[in-house]
Amino acid sequence: MAASCAQSDKARPKIGLAMRSFDDSVSIVVRGTIETAALDRAELAIIDGQGQQSAQDKQTEAFFDKNIGAIAINPVDTASLGKIIDKAKAKKVPIVFFGLEPSDESMRSWDKLFFVGTRRADEGAAQGEILASYWKANPAADRNKDGTLQYVALTAAPTGQDDGASADAAAKALNAAGIRTTLLGSEPAAGGIAAAQQKAAALLAKHGDKIEAFVCDDDETALGAVDALKAAGYFKGKKRMPVVGASAGEISEAVAAAIASGGLLGTAETDSASQAKAVFDLAYALAKGAASWRSGLKITDAKYVWVPCRKVTKDNPSAKK
Repeated sequence: MAASCAQSDKARPKIGLAMRSFDDSVSIVVRGTIETAALDRAELAIIDGQGQQSAQDKQTEAFFDKNIGAIAINPVDTASLGKIIDKAKAKKVPIVFFGLEPSDESMRSWDKLFFVGTRRADEGAAQGEILASYWKANPAADRNKDGTLQYVALTAAPTGQDDGASADAAAKALNAAGIRTTLLGSEPAAGGIAAAQQKAAALLAKHGDKIEAFVCDDDETALGAVDALKAAGYFKGKKRMPVVGASAGEISEAVAAAIASGGLLGTAETDSASQAKAVFDLAYALAKGAASWRSGLKITDAKYVWVPCRKVTKDNPSAKK
């Protein structure tokens, strides 16, 4: 009986899943995908951090007393992960982070820490490819006929570790497509659509008709840019401006509507379901005591699994159900 139980436990390892919240649409997709992947393969213990890091920390610590083989964590805040990482090291329980990427210092602190996500640079490259297609198909987009795309960028919060990465990668993708670029200006635009609208309006007031595109770190800033452009008379008649955003998961109805109407040129959409499947596959392999590569995933720098994003435009709509 003991041997049978031991074999059963080994065949169906226990995996802790710490969600930052159960409520948002991305979390619903991620949780559902992991639960489906775990059927008949692993026992899941799932906690809801309710958007509070202190609550998530307390709940996650309880995993270490439940014979958990591996933990998957979607952090509320990456600034205070040290205590959980130290406890995991002491208990020798591997952790797969997803959603928010911990600092390089945190990731280097132990060889059993992993991250699954999409590079901001990959999102930017997708944005650049969307813009390149538009630029080549619409000669009028080059307003001053100088062969160079002059653009402005709306970034995330100024303390973000990847600020500017998307816009830089977008420019590189445009350059690779044979299109010269000039960054006219950049503004941090955290705080939602209204805040982004104000920042976009300020860029329009400063650079005016010199601007030929907006590159935005996320979809909220992109929608804010679209609102500012509408207030300035764009999207009426032939007066257009390409705006690209990036989605952290399933795109919202507002973003889908903006793309369909032509106000938003497109967005780089994170493939939440594919990320979630990768999170489970990696955590499952680690929980069974296998090396990370046994998951069948490509592990970069022995720690990272990078999942491609999708380019969503009017001609290539989101695959959301």
